[in-house]
Amino acid sequence: SNALLLLFLLSMALPQVATTIPLFQLFQQLRLVNTLHGLILLEGSLLAPFTVWTLVSFIRQVPFDLEEAARIDGANMLQAICLVLVPLLRPALATMFIVNFIITWNELFYPLVFATQSAVQPLTIGLVQLTQQNVGAGTARPWDLMSTLSAVMIVPVLLVVVVAQRSIVAGLTRGAGR
Repeated sequence: SNALLLLFLLSMALPQVATTIPLFQLFQQLRLVNTLHGLILLEGSLLAPFTVWTLVSFIRQVPFDLEEAARIDGANMLQAICLVLVPLLRPALATMFIVNFIITWNELFYPLVFATQSAVQPLTIGLVQLTQQNVGAGTARPWDLMSTLSAVMIVPVLLVVVVAQRSIVAGLTRGAGR
């Protein structure tokens, strides 16, 4: 168990540049380059070690007595997890959802490599392209467009934080004393 967590931790220590070429070759063979499915799979697989490592620390804090009480009351293992563990982990799950969403939403490096077609590029690439527009041509950068796009990019993050915050607060105030 601890060896597996150490492996997860070591996989997070690898720099993005070190994994780019092997991942690109793999995704090219699987025909996932320039696809939304490829970007989603890539981000999910890269964030999985961080998410698992973080959630394990929360899971270890849940008293075993609660699961044992559910089992004594007739719940099987799956019911104990769904009815006892998941509600207690709601704040942690909501927090991880917010963190992973923000990391994915702000990702620039991998979409630059894995999404060269404009149809699948995220807004972060569009913002970078706006900053590079007309550079050196003697014209000013389009600050108005860059500011507008930046403001638009904040809206989904704010919505996710507001919605997930309710789960965090509800989970923290609910407690385990049922």
